[in-house]
Amino acid sequence: MPSACGRRNALSVSWRGRLFCMRNFTYWSILSTTLLLVAPFSMVAQYKAGKNALNRHLYPKALELFTKAGKKSEVLMGLGKANYFSDQENPDFHLETAYRQVLLAEQSYSSLKTKAKEKVRKSLGKDRPMAIRSKIEKLWFTDIMANPHPKDLRLFTEIAQRATPAQRRAIISEWLSVVIARRNPDEIREFLNVAVQATPDERLSAKKVLLEVDYMEKVAFVKAFAPSDEAFLVLQQMLSANFKLENWQAVRDTMEVYMPLFAQKNSDFQDLFDRVSNQDRQKKMMPIRWADGKNHEGYVQVLSGDGRQMYFCSSVNGSEDIFYAHQTEGVWSIPEPVTELNTPGNNEAVMDISVNGTEMLLFVNGDIFKSIKTETGWQPPIRLPNGINTSSWESDAHFYSGGIIFVSERNGNMDLFLARYAADGKTLEAPFSLGNTVNTSGSERSPFLHPDGKTLYFASNRSGGFDSTDIFVSRRLDDTWLNWSTPHNLGMSINSENRDWSFLVTTDGTQAYGTILIDKTNFITTIDLPAAFRPDSVFTFETKVLDSKGKPINGEIVIYDIASSQIVQIVRPDPLTGSVFIPMAEKKNFRAELRNAGAPPITLPLDFSQPDVHYIKKDVLVAFTTEELQRTGANMRINNLFFETGSHVILEQSQLELDALAAYFKENQLSVEIHGHTDDIGSKESNQLLSEKRAVSVRNYLISKGCTPEQVKAIGHGESLPVEPNATELARQKNRRVEFKLI
Repeated sequence: MPSACGRRNALSVSWRGRLFCMRNFTYWSILSTTLLLVAPFSMVAQYKAGKNALNRHLYPKALELFTKAGKKSEVLMGLGKANYFSDQENPDFHLETAYRQVLLAEQSYSSLKTKAKEKVRKSLGKDRPMAIRSKIEKLWFTDIMANPHPKDLRLFTEIAQRATPAQRRAIISEWLSVVIARRNPDEIREFLNVAVQATPDERLSAKKVLLEVDYMEKVAFVKAFAPSDEAFLVLQQMLSANFKLENWQAVRDTMEVYMPLFAQKNSDFQDLFDRVSNQDRQKKMMPIRWADGKNHEGYVQVLSGDGRQMYFCSSVNGSEDIFYAHQTEGVWSIPEPVTELNTPGNNEAVMDISVNGTEMLLFVNGDIFKSIKTETGWQPPIRLPNGINTSSWESDAHFYSGGIIFVSERNGNMDLFLARYAADGKTLEAPFSLGNTVNTSGSERSPFLHPDGKTLYFASNRSGGFDSTDIFVSRRLDDTWLNWSTPHNLGMSINSENRDWSFLVTTDGTQAYGTILIDKTNFITTIDLPAAFRPDSVFTFETKVLDSKGKPINGEIVIYDIASSQIVQIVRPDPLTGSVFIPMAEKKNFRAELRNAGAPPITLPLDFSQPDVHYIKKDVLVAFTTEELQRTGANMRINNLFFETGSHVILEQSQLELDALAAYFKENQLSVEIHGHTDDIGSKESNQLLSEKRAVSVRNYLISKGCTPEQVKAIGHGESLPVEPNATELARQKNRRVEFKLI
């Protein structure tokens, strides 16, 4: 029987045996400085005749013709013999020799001048050197991948040295899986040493070898557990390096390899593949744009609800200070220190600001403090009460409409806790843990509950991350605040191999901000948030509250749920601008009440229950003082006052409004007239009677709440005093009203 390198019979050995036999060959140099001549037509004809003989299995004749064709052209010599030795039916079939010959042909072809190359290309058609080399490589590496034998390390070295980086990675992956399966540490170590020697173009360091081992273990995990979310996360870890380098073709190629395992079975895989394939592929966390074009250090960034104000921390001369910036058309102003909160040589750290930017939570010596913004700036921070703060470490506090979420080590780990406001909307009740779905034996940090009241983003070093801490998202499942969906890693669009933390999402849910540590420096980054990670829609109310002279007032806006009469949230207007921005999580009917010392309550209906209402804006609310109303004798409309249709019976949802007015009249010992008005539908007599009865109903209610009969007078005007002509239904609605007048 001939050797593995010789002729082949019906029971010939495998291709691998033939390759192994060649391992002692001394590799030839394929570099040549000889200027090659283009083959004349007769030589090309002989080459093609050799191809024809090869196809008819006339192997001696084919070799003769290839040899003649190659006497005057090294290109034809190499191509002919490459075809000869790569024919699997040829008794002299030998891929090693075929590969050697095609490399010689390719080198000779590449040394030709442009015109000569073009002539060869036209003469040979599809038989160009690169095409034949690709065919041989495909045969060769298909066999290698099908029959890995890790014990034959020297053969592995020879194969890997000839492979492209992508081919080498595939070989290492497949063979290392076999090695790992044997669970022999010495064999794994020996294999890795040979792998390093087999990659002279990369010169892998020990760290890179470990990364390569890690990569191969990930390959095995993905193959074993796809299409699970855990396997998809590991796949993202494999893709991460190319993703960060924006090597989209490499990301796509790798995903296509695993597509049969994930496609139609894991929606996150398909979403990522679509983003890589289309316009979203370039989206990743990028440093925010500063007005001066510089990359300023920053971390623990917090935003106001309207996204126009940002506070953050930065290191200054070895200590932490708080800085402020505002956004205009996507560009952030040059950061300015918040001097009233920063102290020389000490560390000050902002943790959050309220949705309207008028309250701030700070970290001071392991405890949570709060500062209030006034017309003169931020006031000295005040420590939150015991129960929120303990002898343990508390930090990372975050406002939400119903209270605060924060991190505490009171249970031994860094866990997330929640403290809700009591019925007054101000006093914090005893905190409690968010439960074991969110909290782990590791560390959970920097919570951010979106204004939708359900979607919680936080940092964690739990298993299933890229490295250090990653950002996860979980959604609240009920009103106990203990049941949450399984936290989901936000993937490589958001997370990196570095520490990822301090993550927040804008009120509209489309943009996210985060902090990433790069080379020991923190930077604030942003991204257009992928749709899969976005929160639910919210409903927003925006206005500006000023006094009669156009100056901001010192008051607060209380939002009530009309159906339950419960306080939903309390917001203070900005003391410098009077601006108010309030997001609401639910599509309900709300009532906004402006409370201002020395002035009557001003209320507005906020009916988000209507199908197309998502945003309500009132340009300016003017808050008149009691003295101004008495002096001018102005009539003030009573909003959120509801009667049964065509009746004087007051509906229950009117009680909040009337209770606030009764308290204001009593506390200030004011005398008041209640004026009833109607539209012009119906007879004048019936409208007059209805207006009188409605005014009396309001008077009786105020008296039932403690006002004296002498304080309140009821007057009906019927349809005689419209605010607008009764030409439209909207106008008639405005004319149907009840007003009060201080006397």
